[in-house]
Amino acid sequence: MGLDNIFNKKEIELISKATKIENKPYTKDELKVIKSNIIDEIFSKSSKNGDLQKANEEFYDIIQKIDRVCN
Repeated sequence: MGLDNIFNKKEIELISKATKIENKPYTKDELKVIKSNIIDEIFSKSSKNGDLQKANEEFYDIIQKIDRVCN
């Protein structure tokens, strides 16, 4: 399934900041890898200045969409 079938343009731009993506169909396993990379990106942020919470809020909908597609 192509990312543009799941996510809007803004979400795809956010994903590309967290992990390398290509314009191709993705399997459920590949989507799970993207989710894992996004989670790693979120946790790499500092909690002291609020970046962790901001990243969590930015990526929350993306993670939820991946979960819906993969389950």
